[in-house]
Amino acid sequence: EKEKIRATWSENLSAFANTGGGVLIWGFHTNGKIPDKLSLAPDCVQFADLLRSLTNDATDPYVAGVEIEAIKKPGVGKAGIVICYIPASTFAPHQAQWGERTYFIRAQDSNLPCPQPLLRNMFYPRVLSRLEPIIKMTANAQPGGSIQIHLEARLVNLGPATAEVVIISVQPLNPWEADVEY
Repeated sequence: EKEKIRATWSENLSAFANTGGGVLIWGFHTNGKIPDKLSLAPDCVQFADLLRSLTNDATDPYVAGVEIEAIKKPGVGKAGIVICYIPASTFAPHQAQWGERTYFIRAQDSNLPCPQPLLRNMFYPRVLSRLEPIIKMTANAQPGGSIQIHLEARLVNLGPATAEVVIISVQPLNPWEADVEY
C-alpha cells in the first residue's frame, strides 16, 4: 500500500508541476474517472504528514511550494480527506522518482508520460526572440503652415521564442547632421 501511495504521489507531483499546477484530493473512490463515493483516509492527519515527508524525494528536482491539508469528517474520529495544492513549477521538468520513473504532464483529467518534443522543449527552452522593428513616418502639411507628423512603430518576432518585455526607443535625428535622403 505504501509503495502504491509513493508511486501515485510521485507521478502527480511530476504531472501537476510540469503542466500548470492544480489541486489533488485524496479521499474519494472513483468508478473509472468519476468519483462515486467517499473513501476516507482512516487517519487523515497521519496521511497528510506522510505525503509531506515524501514530497522532497518524490521528484527530481523536488517541487517547491506544495501545500497539504487534512480535513476530518465531523463525528468520524480521525478519518477524512487530504487536499494537496501542487503549484506550477518554474524549474520544470520534474521526473517522478517512484513507480514509473518518467516525466509526466496533465492532459484533461489524466497524467500522461511527457511526449519527447515537449520534454525537449522543457530541457532546452527557446529563449531568444529575434525582433525586427518596422518604423513608418508620414508628414502632412496643415493649414496655417504647421506640419502633422504620424509615427508608427511595430515589432515583428522572427525568432522561436516570445518576448516578454520590449522597449522601443525612437530618437529623431537632426536632418542637417544625418546622412538622410529626401
